[in-house]
Amino acid sequence: MKDCRKCKTKKELSDFGNYKSSTDGKDSYCKSCRRKINLEAQKKYRSIDSNRKKMYESQSEYISKNKEKVRETQRNKRKKHGKKYALDERKHIDQISDYYISNLLQISMEELNQLKERSPELIEAKRAVIKLKRELGIAKGRPKKY
Repeated sequence: MKDCRKCKTKKELSDFGNYKSSTDGKDSYCKSCRRKINLEAQKKYRSIDSNRKKMYESQSEYISKNKEKVRETQRNKRKKHGKKYALDERKHIDQISDYYISNLLQISMEELNQLKERSPELIEAKRAVIKLKRELGIAKGRPKKY
């Protein structure tokens, strides 16, 4: 016999679902109360999801009706905030981290640091090759389509 935390009644252990983390291996809610809890949660999340869909639809409708106004707002934000709102796809070309290079060379960071001490020009050459590949659009072996 066990007490359900929700309905506060004593029920047989067979009326409780399994729950490995519990000390007795059973859920603290009986199966019928757990079903009610799950249904309430489902309704809650479905309503949130439908609200998101409605909001997305209204946003996309507004954007399609007011394209010029939206574009002007984006331009003003880019002017005001500079790089933060810039949509430059090449902005990360010059930022190639040591971690990225160590993954490409398949070595640990310690080994990379040792390699940098012995021959820093090798690491800089690798950075230059990556930059060139990115500029040419062949980072993954496929040339960029123009």
